[in-house]
Amino acid sequence: MRKQILTANKLPQSIPPPAIPANLLRRHDFVYERPPSSWHSCVPLANGFIGAALWGDGRTLKISLDKYDVWETRFAEFDDRIHNFDYLHNLRKAGQEDKLQEGMDAIKNSRVGPGPTKLPVGTLEIAFAKTAPAFTGRLKLAQALFDGPLASVFVCRQKNVVALKFKTGIRACGMRLVTVAGNIKSADARKAAATLKSWGYPLPEEGRRRAVSYVRQSCPQGLEYTVAWLTDRTRGELFIAIVSSNDAPDTLSAAMRLLEETRNTGWSALLKEHVRQWKSYWAKSWISIPDGRLENLYYAELYKLGCSSRPGSLPATLQALWTYPEGMPPWRGEYALNMNVQESYWPVYASNHLECGEPLYEIFFKNLPFNKAMGRKFYGKDVPLIFSASGPGGEPCYGWVAVTMSPGGGAWLSHHYWLHWLYSRDAVFLRTRAFPFMRECLNVYMHIAEKSADGAYHIPFCNTPEYFGGKTTAWSDDNTYDLDLARFLAQALLEAEAELGIQDPLHRAWEDFRDHLTPCHQDEREGLMLAKGIPLATSHRHHSHLMGLYPLGTLRPDRSPEEKALVEKSIRTIERLGTGYWVGWSWPWASLIAGRAGCREAALAYLQTYVDAFISDNTFHVNGDEKHKGFSRSHYGGGGPVTLEAGFAYAAAVLELLLQSQGGVIRLFPGAMHWPDASFDNLRAEGAFLVSAVKRAGAIQWMRIHSEKGGLCRIADPFDPKGGIRHIRTQAGKTYTLGKVGRLAPVSKFDRRTNWFGTKNIARF
Repeated sequence: MRKQILTANKLPQSIPPPAIPANLLRRHDFVYERPPSSWHSCVPLANGFIGAALWGDGRTLKISLDKYDVWETRFAEFDDRIHNFDYLHNLRKAGQEDKLQEGMDAIKNSRVGPGPTKLPVGTLEIAFAKTAPAFTGRLKLAQALFDGPLASVFVCRQKNVVALKFKTGIRACGMRLVTVAGNIKSADARKAAATLKSWGYPLPEEGRRRAVSYVRQSCPQGLEYTVAWLTDRTRGELFIAIVSSNDAPDTLSAAMRLLEETRNTGWSALLKEHVRQWKSYWAKSWISIPDGRLENLYYAELYKLGCSSRPGSLPATLQALWTYPEGMPPWRGEYALNMNVQESYWPVYASNHLECGEPLYEIFFKNLPFNKAMGRKFYGKDVPLIFSASGPGGEPCYGWVAVTMSPGGGAWLSHHYWLHWLYSRDAVFLRTRAFPFMRECLNVYMHIAEKSADGAYHIPFCNTPEYFGGKTTAWSDDNTYDLDLARFLAQALLEAEAELGIQDPLHRAWEDFRDHLTPCHQDEREGLMLAKGIPLATSHRHHSHLMGLYPLGTLRPDRSPEEKALVEKSIRTIERLGTGYWVGWSWPWASLIAGRAGCREAALAYLQTYVDAFISDNTFHVNGDEKHKGFSRSHYGGGGPVTLEAGFAYAAAVLELLLQSQGGVIRLFPGAMHWPDASFDNLRAEGAFLVSAVKRAGAIQWMRIHSEKGGLCRIADPFDPKGGIRHIRTQAGKTYTLGKVGRLAPVSKFDRRTNWFGTKNIARF
């Protein structure tokens, strides 16, 4: 290992944000050559609080609206006299499988009747004369603006308003808001309307006050929301406001005031400020790779991330701000903590968009008192039960009980709190958010853990996510998923103590638990097992038994020959079993796992397959192989249920090909061996380092490191043929360079095909 101390160069103390290169985003705009006649191909627009999906048949423009806090949140509480951890666990130990199944089914059936679900808001349909041009155009990523011959549309970054400006000579000849509770006639909508009626939802109120048209919906749980719109025919402008009772008690009056303010400000002034804010978002970082399609999808996902998660709002749900408009959302649009939420937030760190993670940390920290109340019912102790499928307040979305009640959901969520600390070095966040949240999650494992005669701790009666569904076989002992999470939590808390200069009363208990937690079970030939006595026997969509590789980093093939051999065997088993039962989100996660395992060819191939088979024209992830390309047996039909986590995981996987920093060592272009040219600016590494680098003709030319917080920076030296580690003792606010500094620009040898996404006259993939 080679150590070298460098001094700061003469760059300024605080480098300015990078300006994203001209035309880099333009070649990734969504271009709609024909009308997006299906919602699956819509134009997605959002501001982190409200969303709009534009689609239609060419003569009718449909604007499907959404707002994060429009939820049904009622739920039935389970009977904790019998539906508790000890009771269910004892049934299993006694071999009373029938009674265990009966108890599981009873908890699952608690969702009969009103239950937490995201609600579709409604679709504003705008009709045009037959002489109007078709609804085509371009979604401009740089401005988050759709522009076409019919109209220009954006969701205002600074107000919860959709702003539309008709092109000269274009006039609407009719507008109406259609809702599933009211007047949509599709089969899905009729089913949703019947559900809402049975839950006590009245029909929405429709009306007009002064120049404002509106639809107001009251909900039995006490929520009310209003969609209102105002047309300025003189200026050819249309403004749509969405207001809920969480914003103001009188939603209609508040919506009318908002529309008046918006009209007085004017479309052009709104757009100017909106574009300024998006410019600031895009200035955080950029990447350039010689594969136009993969790069295009990366920027599409980063755009959707900026649309979906902003400080002060709620975190992204399964469909974020584009809830299916003609029925109830798939999987209730819930916060699914057995993979979906976690994948959605993987890209915020390396992309240098830490601000996008704030809603995640704040809402789940805020929900802890509710979760602990549920934990007292289920565990009989003051520890949190963070349901692995929940509403915005932590409300349970009952389903497979072993998954819903799993301690792994909260524990895995806590890993994001730890990642924020690693990448930001924000000591206030560590003390006030990460440390207390992780502490609560470890308390669950320590409460249920059992100590054997040999002094080893075991974690009984837990679940390997999604294996065995709702059957009693879903419960297992010492499953790898929970052992990895518990081991991570204990180690992270001990490290956090050292960083904060404190010693928790549970310090010795954590050390004992970490040091004596039973190892994950292994098969001599197949590698890691799912749990004690349960090998990975078939292809499966969930890679939870390999989460030690990614995202946790508790399994490191570079640490010892034994770990390397274990990783190799485990990866070979995955390859042997094949991808037949994978779904779309399995592929980016597999890419991340392969990258950490050193399987660089597979890491890239998994991403290419994801783009080939599992997304729609507008990049929405549709879960199944709906194009029947033969990569998976998973088919859902009807275009496939949309969830967004896979696309965000894809963005994280692309970033890992360019930069890795797990374990505190920065590695440049670790998975980019097929790309002779590549470059990036201001990607974030562990330790609060902003890294920029250039690769040309297969060789790394130079790199720049800006240290936000100071401290030791360790780099896998790209200029050392022996692969040594270079150490730089950095000062906060200073910038360091390695190599011969040159021009930082997008790659010149570029796949010239651009604008892959949007509805095309001839399909491109």
